[in-house]
Amino acid sequence: GVAVPDYCREPMRSIVQELLDNVKGIVTQNGQYDFWRLAEYGFRNADTHWTNDVMLMWHAQEPLIAGKGGKGGRRTEKSLRFLASLLTWEPFYKDYNFASPEEEWTLNAKDARVTLEIFDKLTMELCAR
Repeated sequence: GVAVPDYCREPMRSIVQELLDNVKGIVTQNGQYDFWRLAEYGFRNADTHWTNDVMLMWHAQEPLIAGKGGKGGRRTEKSLRFLASLLTWEPFYKDYNFASPEEEWTLNAKDARVTLEIFDKLTMELCAR
C-alpha cells in the first residue's frame, strides 16, 4: 500500500490523475467517501472507477452480520477493522493514537493492503457460491 501525505498532494497530482485515468477499477472500503474526497481535491473522473467496494460486497454477502447492532442499533459491523478481524490474519492495528505523521501514513498504507486482501477473500467466497 502507498499513502500520499497531504503536503505531497500537489507534487503527486499528475501521477495520481494518470492512475485514475488509466485504471479499470479501484478496490475501496467505503468508496463513496474516497471518491467524494478525490473530487474535493480536484481529481477528474475518479468516481467512474468505483466498482469494487468491500464494505458493499460484505453487506451483499452477509446482510445479517453487516446489519445494525450494538446499543441503540446505531453501529454497523462493516468497518475495515471488523472485516480484517474476520477475513485476514492481520493482527489488530487500528490504533489512532499516532506518535507521528509517519505512523498515520503507515496505517493508511496498511489499510490499502488489507482492503485488497479482503477484496480477494470476498471475491473467492462469491465465486464459490
